[in-house]
Amino acid sequence: MQLLSAPEPFSPAFGEVLYSVSLGENEIGQEISIFNSGISEKIGLKKANYAPVFTLDVTDYLRSQVRIEPLVRQQCGIVEMYQRVFNSCIAYQDWASIVQHTAGIVAVGVNVPLHDSHARSLAADEQDELCWIAGEGVVHARIVFYRQQGNPLVVKMGERTVERRQMLGLVLNGEHLCELLQVFSCQWDDFFRFTVEVHDSHDLLFSVNYRMRGHSCGKVRMAWWNRYGGIDFYTFETLRVHRQTVEKTGMTNPDGFLPLGCIGRESMTVATACRNREHDKWLGQMMGAPQVWVEQNAAFVPVRVTDNNLPVYDEEKTEIEMSFELAAAVPFQSF
Repeated sequence: MQLLSAPEPFSPAFGEVLYSVSLGENEIGQEISIFNSGISEKIGLKKANYAPVFTLDVTDYLRSQVRIEPLVRQQCGIVEMYQRVFNSCIAYQDWASIVQHTAGIVAVGVNVPLHDSHARSLAADEQDELCWIAGEGVVHARIVFYRQQGNPLVVKMGERTVERRQMLGLVLNGEHLCELLQVFSCQWDDFFRFTVEVHDSHDLLFSVNYRMRGHSCGKVRMAWWNRYGGIDFYTFETLRVHRQTVEKTGMTNPDGFLPLGCIGRESMTVATACRNREHDKWLGQMMGAPQVWVEQNAAFVPVRVTDNNLPVYDEEKTEIEMSFELAAAVPFQSF
């Protein structure tokens, strides 16, 4: 049995994940093993059918392994994003094939950010992240801070040598950036925007623009699993509704109603100014995202988007409103 073809490296896990093998006369009906993403556990077996070329579809096996979440708070820098890459793996006797995949539905190229192209924003107490698939060689990142008047300030964000294609991430922590600016005798409020630049040894690979904001007190920071297999972030300026509802279960006996259990659910409605049609469509992707989170006490908590539709962008109504419910219920005392 010989491997004829395997999926492309870093192809999306939510596309077709197909392997092809050729069979000898005595190999028909032999079993091919399928392993989990960590390549530590056998999760399936497929028997080769009677065709001379057998196509093995491991799509469902791979997708069952895919789980991502925002990075925990950490200092700025370039890190390898192990938790955003998932392996498909098949094996037969003395050979195996392992391919890495992104957690998205859209194929992305080398040195292309895993998000839609648009201006982002970051507050002094928020964290953001940029992911990309890096090619071989040396990559380094820097941030160019711009003032209303005067020369820009350039701050280096680190360097990394890539020996093989891998997914990298650049962590942008507002609190750490404030500390770095103080080294140059500057404050966060001295600037109004910055540009993140990622370079190799010779060229600029890509850049992302950010608007700078003050502290996010009273605002709601959301994150969602985007279609490229990365995570997007956005801060809603206004918390319109914050509600706690209670669900009770019980039974009626001769003495009246006997409560048996009680859980609470937290929900919220948030609003933000909508700058243009592209911004409106980008935020609307949260409704269909596989996972959405809200930041609470520097940790991201899963939520469910309760909206099924949003108004189409209208230049006269430049605001978008969305509603969320915490995915996990709060248990109260049971009797």
